[in-house]
Amino acid sequence: MGAVDRTFCFPMLLVVLSLLPALPQVNLPQRLSQTTGCDPQPSKIIVERETIFAALFNAQDFDLIEQIFYNPGAQLIPPSADSYLLASQVPAFLKSLYDSGVRNLALTPVCTVTIPNGVIHELGEASSNQGSFKYYVRWIPSDVSYQIAFDVTHLNVSESALRTPLSFFSASDVTPSNDINNTIANLDHAFAELFNSQQFDQVQQLYTPDALLVPPTADEFINQPSYAMFFKSVYESGAKNLQLFPQHVLQESDTLVHEIGHLSHALGGGTYYARWRAVGSTWKIEFDLMSIGA
Repeated sequence: MGAVDRTFCFPMLLVVLSLLPALPQVNLPQRLSQTTGCDPQPSKIIVERETIFAALFNAQDFDLIEQIFYNPGAQLIPPSADSYLLASQVPAFLKSLYDSGVRNLALTPVCTVTIPNGVIHELGEASSNQGSFKYYVRWIPSDVSYQIAFDVTHLNVSESALRTPLSFFSASDVTPSNDINNTIANLDHAFAELFNSQQFDQVQQLYTPDALLVPPTADEFINQPSYAMFFKSVYESGAKNLQLFPQHVLQESDTLVHEIGHLSHALGGGTYYARWRAVGSTWKIEFDLMSIGA
C-alpha cells in the first residue's frame, strides 16, 4: 500500500471532530434485568462512534483511529485470540487487516448494555468485502465521548457453536509462570469440577453478582442470576467432561486479570475470554465471552 494522502486525512479529521458528540447525560439503569437481553435499541452514541471508526479505517487513517477511539490503557484481542495488543499497536494491526484485502468496512452495533458506572458493552457485526463476523467492545466514558477499553475483534459463532472441532488440550499445554497463573488455573479447575458434578448453583457463585456472560451465539448478555439454569442447559445439551486451560493470563492490576483460555468437552471445544475481578481475597469472573477467535 502506498503512503496515505494527508491532504485527504486533514479534512477528514475536521469532519470527524465535528461529528464527535459531546459526552451524553446517560440515564443509567438502577440495575440490569435479572435474566438476559440488550438495551431496547443499540446505543445511539455507539452507533455514531462505529460509523466514524469504519470511515477512518476505509480512509486508511489508522493512527487517528488509535488517537480518537482507544483509551491509552486499552487491550485488543486479535482474530487469532492468542495475545493482547496495546493501544499503541492498534494502527499496525489495522493496517495489516487493510493490507490483507479488507475493504468497505461497516460496523453495526447489534446489542448494547449500559451499566450503572457508565460503561457500555457492545456486541456488533462487522462486514466487508471479505464477509462478516461478530465482535465485542467495552466502551468507557472519556472527556470527549466514549473510548474503547477492551476490544475482542472476532467472536467464534457457528450454527452450533458448542460443536466447534478442537484438538484436545491437556494440562501439559499450560506452564504457569507466576502465582496469578497458578491461581487462575486452580479456579478454572474448580469451575470444571463443579460443572461436571452438576453443581450449577456453585458455578454461579464463581461470578460477581453484576457479571455479564456472552453465550456462544453472541447475541445477548446474560446476567448472573440466570447462570445456574444456563449452565444446566449447556450440560444437558451434551457438553460434558468440561476441561478449562488458561493460555494467556494478563494481570492488569492487583484487582483485575484477563484470561484467554482453551476448553474441551464431549462436543468439541474452543477458545474463551474471562475477566476476573478480586472481591476481597477471592477472584471471581466479572465478564465471560464463551467463544472467541476467527
